[in-house]
Amino acid sequence: IRPPYSMDKMMEKAIHQEVINFWKFASGETHKYYDFGSVRDPDNWVIRWSLWHVFRYGSSNKRR
Repeated sequence: IRPPYSMDKMMEKAIHQEVINFWKFASGETHKYYDFGSVRDPDNWVIRWSLWHVFRYGSSNKRR
């Protein structure tokens, strides 16, 4: 995969693994927010949305 990256080019298994990693390595403070998105463990819509948002708009949050 070449830049620019997008969520639709990522394998679901890779996305799911990163959701697990985000959950596993999050700080206690961050877990408070992730708890809002726990639909089924270990999947989390808050983390998925965060990943989508970074892929969509970039980490600088500037729209093109």
